[in-house]
Amino acid sequence: MEGARSDSLISKIRLEEEINVRTRTLWLNILPTLDAILNANSLTEAAEKAFLTQPALSIALRKARSHFDDELVVFGQGGATLTELGRELKPRIAAALQTSRDALDLELTFEPKASSRTIRIMTNSYLEMAFLPFLLRKIYVEAPNVEVVVEPFRPLPKNPNLLESVDIVIASNFFATNEYRCMDLFEDRITGLVWNENSLVGDSMPLDKWLTLRHATAATANVEAPIVGTLQSNKSFALHSQSAVSLPYMIVGTDIVVTGMSRYCQQFTKVLPLRIVDIVESGCEDDECDLSVAVYWKPHRSNEPFMQWLIQLCEIAGKEFVD
Repeated sequence: MEGARSDSLISKIRLEEEINVRTRTLWLNILPTLDAILNANSLTEAAEKAFLTQPALSIALRKARSHFDDELVVFGQGGATLTELGRELKPRIAAALQTSRDALDLELTFEPKASSRTIRIMTNSYLEMAFLPFLLRKIYVEAPNVEVVVEPFRPLPKNPNLLESVDIVIASNFFATNEYRCMDLFEDRITGLVWNENSLVGDSMPLDKWLTLRHATAATANVEAPIVGTLQSNKSFALHSQSAVSLPYMIVGTDIVVTGMSRYCQQFTKVLPLRIVDIVESGCEDDECDLSVAVYWKPHRSNEPFMQWLIQLCEIAGKEFVD
């Protein structure tokens, strides 16, 4: 009798373990569908994102609601409204999916000449114009068949996995946190760019006076240095452009000024009637106009041969950029 009860108990434990494994497997399979549901404005849109029929998606949604004992999302004529649990789940599901993708994309070796992979770089349009050409030349010489996608800068999420498919971020080291690996690439200084005939500004201007002028900014700008953050908080912008490339063209013939990285501003003085203005840090912190640019990446990818190759190219390009 004791042996029979023992065998019965072991069978019960094994059955429970099998059920748990199947349940976990089920939810691993449903994660992409749940991600689509939490990021769509309608069931139809969610079905398209998940590559499912609408009835199949509705079944998945019912399962998710039953599992979490929560509505998660309510679809209506005005779009989708996430519940509190839905809002909490959304970034976690995205992070879990990206971790899975990174694991599946892991390469133990990387041959640049033979690679046709996609490299995704996130940066703002100022750095895209000024620095990225130096990096791209390095990339395409060594890996001529890769595809590079430049994504507009957005604030770095606390969880690096929420960057999704982005490989590296190039931005001010103003954003450095313990959650990311980071390496400084080069240093520069924030300067002003004005129309040659702008009578309000000389060759230099104290920072406090500079802040009172009418400024222009690009839609993809980020807080590169404290001075840029000050301009944003003071609501000093009179002109908002889609791109940092077109921005200098728009201030010709006006008293509007551009604040940006020195090497970015210098390029336009060669082709447009514009001049550089040195911003003097009178009565302000010594580093108010200093700028240090860095490359960021996800910590768990540090040992990937591809990432080591890419970070090394960033370092070389950074040195060339300031020479």
